[in-house]
This record gives sequence, structure tokens and C-alpha cells, in this order.
Amino acid sequence: MMGHGAFGRAIKAWADNSIDRMETCSNEQRVRQYLVLPLLQALGYDPSNPQQVVPEAAAGNAQKPHGRVDYCLVVDGDFAVAIETKAISKTLCDEQAQLKRYFEAIPTVKVGILTNGVIFRFFTSTDHNHLMEAEPFASIDIKEIATKGPSDFQVHLLQSLSRDQFDMQAITEVADTRLLEERLKRWWLNQMHQPDDEMCKFALRAQGKKYINQRTIENLRPLVMSAFLSAVSNIVWDIFRKRGVLGFAQPPGPEQTDPRIVTTAREIEVYNQAKLKLAHLGNAAGLSHQLLDHVKYRDYVGHFTVYYGSVRKGSLFKFYEAEERQGANEKFIFDGGREYNSIDEIDGDLLNTYRRRINEVGAPSS
Repeated sequence: MMGHGAFGRAIKAWADNSIDRMETCSNEQRVRQYLVLPLLQALGYDPSNPQQVVPEAAAGNAQKPHGRVDYCLVVDGDFAVAIETKAISKTLCDEQAQLKRYFEAIPTVKVGILTNGVIFRFFTSTDHNHLMEAEPFASIDIKEIATKGPSDFQVHLLQSLSRDQFDMQAITEVADTRLLEERLKRWWLNQMHQPDDEMCKFALRAQGKKYINQRTIENLRPLVMSAFLSAVSNIVWDIFRKRGVLGFAQPPGPEQTDPRIVTTAREIEVYNQAKLKLAHLGNAAGLSHQLLDHVKYRDYVGHFTVYYGSVRKGSLFKFYEAEERQGANEKFIFDGGREYNSIDEIDGDLLNTYRRRINEVGAPSS
């Protein structure tokens, strides 16, 4: 039995060889022969032994046939893994229904693999009705493995599927955890963009609100959403700043003719952070991400302007940097003279002003 290191090297060798053979795999049959069967061999299965690998395995029974799956791996005398292969040119998302039909027609199958020889997607069932999940719990790209080598997760997953170490419990635990994680991600994204009633109640009660009815929820839902997005954008910005990433800063424009105008690092930072905020806030408000291409800046003597589309008509806010010698704090000035001393406070006015400028200026042609 291979050790962990030897197994990882075998998987890397399979990926390297697959890259070399890929150009010759012009159809589904060659994908099976030159890309899929070598993986089964790396996993310890003998493709020539029908007690280990069954090609064109029947799904269903004579009374209710469901076709034939390309390969089934046999574990303890039962079909345990169903593998459906497609041509390299095929988009796997369009081919999933066929694997699902085979998976659900063979009660002993625990794992379904859908592949075009380059991408391998792994499916399972997490309920008691043997219904294949709609989304894969894992996906492997052989190009990535050939470039970087297999990750610890990939080695663990493939080792759990290997003939000598087949471990359905380990696979189920991985699948349950990863599928739950993906669902939680989607749930959090949905809550960020449109918090439901329960989330609004939770957030408002955490801030001491005691009497919360439906009208309160509807009135304060935009505030809950804005605060959520603002908190996330601040976290993301802190990560960018710690890593030294300038992010969205526009390329340097023409040289300033006035020697008194020097665009500072803090001004660029404000521009970047404002644009990041607009990416989150605008997305939640249903605004096209492409509109962000028209958010730019112009530096002046004494202040720095972030604008949309037009310097003259599209000002979002004016920024005044802190002057230590004069004891002045930095300021963000919006229409009507509304003033803030922290970029963390500007989200509401920033989004509202952005919306107005989009309506007033439109989508610039360049």
C-alpha cells in the first residue's frame, strides 16, 4: 500500500501524463482511454478486471432500464462509484442530468463522477432517498494539479476513493461539510443583499430594539443591509491594505500643471475604498458593475474629488485630507454640505449620490 507521499506523486504523474496526451483526445472514447483509465490505475483499480472496473455498466433493471454508465468501480462486490465521461469540448453543467439518472438507478452507488478528462466533478447523496445532489461536493482540475501538484484535500479525497483505502464514511463527511459550507455562503450572500425578517429582527434586537413589528422591519431593512455591506467592505479593505494592494486605483492621468497639486497615498486610498464600497452597495441595489468603470477622481488644490462620469456634473463627494499642523480632521463633503469625518460613515450618502449621478449623467460612452 502506498504511503501518503507516494500516492500524491502518483496523482501528480497522472496529471502530467494527461496534459501530454490531451491534444490527442479528440473524442469521448479517447478521453476514457488516455485520461480516465490512467486515473483508475493510479487509484489501484485494474481496468482489465471486471471484479474491479465494469465498463458500460447497466443502470436500473430489465423492467426499468436507465441506460449504461461508462464505468462503475466495484467495492466489496457492489457498484460503488459511477463514472460518466464526456468529450473535452463538453460543458459539464449541461451533462449532469445523465449522471444523476444513472446514480439514482443503482442503489449501491455512493459517489458519482462526471468528467471531460480535464475537470472531474464529484457528487453524492446526503439524504436517505438516494437522490444525487444538484451540486458537486468537490471538483478537480488536472491542469491545476500538473502545475501546482495535488493539494492535501485532493490527495485525501482520491485516497478515500482508492481501492486499498476506500472509505465511504470519510467521503460522506467531506461531502456533507463542503456542501453545507457552500449553502451557508449563498445564504450569507442573500442576507447581505436582502436580509429576511428573521435576520432583521436578530440584528435590531442585538442593538436593543425591543418592540419590532413588520413596519419596523420594512423601514429598517435598508439600514440593516447597508450596515452589513459596509462592515464587509471594511473587512475586505483592511485585507487589501494589509497586503499592500491598491485595488481599483485608476492609471495615472496627465501630469498636473500646477506644482501645488500632489495626489497623496491617503487620497488614493480613499478613492479605492469608496469604489469598493460602491461595488458592494451598488450590487445590492441592482446597479450594473460596469458602471464602476466611470467612477474616477480629480485632484485639486485643497481638496480631492471622486466623481461619476463627469467632473463637472458627476461629483460624488469632496475629500479634505487631515492637516496635522492646523489640527483639522479629514472631511467628506456631499451635496447640501453634509459632512462626515470618517469614510466608515458615508455609505448611505455615497450610494444615494451615486444613484442620482447615474440618472443625471447616464452611462458615459468612454
